[in-house]
Amino acid sequence: MHYPSERRFTSPESLVRRVLQRVGVGELYFAKSCEAPELSDEVRSYLSPNNAYLDSLRHQYRQVTPPFLHSVWNSEYVEAEVPFDRFRGDCAFVWQKRDLNTPATYILTALYFQTLGLEHLLKALGEDGAFGAHTIPFADMMISRDLLDSVSEIEFLDRTIGIRSISNLNIIDIGSGYGRLAHRMVCALPSIGTVCCFDVVPESTFLCDFYIGYRNIRDNARVVTLPDTRSTLAKTTPFLATNIHSFSECSVASIRWWIEILAESKVRYLFVVTNGDVNGGKALMRSEEDGSRIDYFTVLRENGYRMLTCEAKYALQEVQLLGVSPTWYYLFEAS
Repeated sequence: MHYPSERRFTSPESLVRRVLQRVGVGELYFAKSCEAPELSDEVRSYLSPNNAYLDSLRHQYRQVTPPFLHSVWNSEYVEAEVPFDRFRGDCAFVWQKRDLNTPATYILTALYFQTLGLEHLLKALGEDGAFGAHTIPFADMMISRDLLDSVSEIEFLDRTIGIRSISNLNIIDIGSGYGRLAHRMVCALPSIGTVCCFDVVPESTFLCDFYIGYRNIRDNARVVTLPDTRSTLAKTTPFLATNIHSFSECSVASIRWWIEILAESKVRYLFVVTNGDVNGGKALMRSEEDGSRIDYFTVLRENGYRMLTCEAKYALQEVQLLGVSPTWYYLFEAS
């Protein structure tokens, strides 16, 4: 099996070009990203690092005990990597141009999804490029990593635990960022109950709250502030918890805090997507403040979560090597 790290020793752009040429895809698909829609003055004014609501969130999060130690998402990182007016662009939330992602790898990934019969989901969810999302033309639509990752994750969860057939499905998204997955889940699953979005970074909570309102999905998506985490989960019955790339950027203390809460709340399933920078993502590695990486599988096992499956993001070996941000998917069930 090849892992994404091996792409550093190849020329992914030229390799993908050859793959696409074989299926008749022309130079159109190597175009630059389309321009993002302009923001209104009102939205631009609200999306400010000096927003009063954001200041109140920062104050609340500083009062939480024990305090969260951010091994990656400290204030300096957020200031450098989270552009408030382009939070869906290539930034800390979703690497789109980095990670060796090129227009060609986007098209290869979209073609792969076509072969899986997922074109209808790509079109149904769509992409408008709002807030700086990096977009590439494909067939008669626009694609982005936000869209491609969401389709991949929804397909995996439907194939493994049948989320489309579950009515009033309640989900908690840990490390929800700007609310990408909540938005896509609500749009893809008409019978969904509620997606609760949690994040220990106040800037993420602020942007997620804005984005859910912007997408008009407040009937089925809710943003929960850090101080309200335990009380909220005590009143709900989540079927599934998702953690997309977040645990890979957390300390072991933070991961343990979350897993213990999931166990207390009797969350049945936990879906984890790792970062692909260690062993191609085929490792449950966490980040500590000193930069060290340690496996956190034992934390899950100690709290009663057994692994149901672990599989590559893309089943086709060539796409797992050359697609958009390859990694591995883990699904756990409470024993």
